[in-house]
Amino acid sequence: MLNKDNFIFNKNLGQNFLSSKIYLNKIDNILQIKDRDVVEVGPGSGCLTNIILKNQPKNLILIEKDKRLIEHLEKKYKNVSILNDDCLKLTINTDILISNLPYNISNEFLINLFFKNNVNEVYLMLQKELCEKLILGNSYLSIILKFIFNIEILFHVPPEAFTPKPKVYSSFIFMKKHNEIIIENKHKLFNLLKRLFENKNKKIINILNLKNNDNIPEYIKELRPMHCSMEDFILLSNLLK
Repeated sequence: MLNKDNFIFNKNLGQNFLSSKIYLNKIDNILQIKDRDVVEVGPGSGCLTNIILKNQPKNLILIEKDKRLIEHLEKKYKNVSILNDDCLKLTINTDILISNLPYNISNEFLINLFFKNNVNEVYLMLQKELCEKLILGNSYLSIILKFIFNIEILFHVPPEAFTPKPKVYSSFIFMKKHNEIIIENKHKLFNLLKRLFENKNKKIINILNLKNNDNIPEYIKELRPMHCSMEDFILLSNLLK
């Protein structure tokens, strides 16, 4: 049994275990995972894992980077596959992904969802400020995710719900894959969006130096990144060399 009073939490791994029964029960009432394949990233002490198993998934795989926790997880969960690995180095293929994600890898993890992970539904605990930015759609990260997922904030969580307490509020979000817009070159689109949103208050004609480029429609040149549609970004990405 893991003794959280004696356990030394690793700040480099962003370890803040969700321990509040109130918010674990909220998640219990929300999950729709019965008879479905599930992967949990960063199970930690297993509080969220218990809720997942209570909801009777078809299969459950746990991915935990901290070697110190593996023995605890293997003793506690006999019929669950447990990988001691770094989720950022893996391609995750599953129906449902669930994680109380370490905040220091949030951006990289979400970018991986865009590029290489084949997941239909995602339940994530993230920093509240990041979740609100994802909903607003005013960053390259929020745009690339919206090419693949519909995103919904389910509820907010105070620092007191975690052990140890983080310095920020969190949010539990749900991301569901929609009919994905066809993207010819994801890396090209990603680099374009990153460049555009680093200068999001400027017009696209000035950000990309398109004054003498006749391939790009004039209406797109005059837009600012925040005012572009998904189709505008795709068109721009396809027409640029």
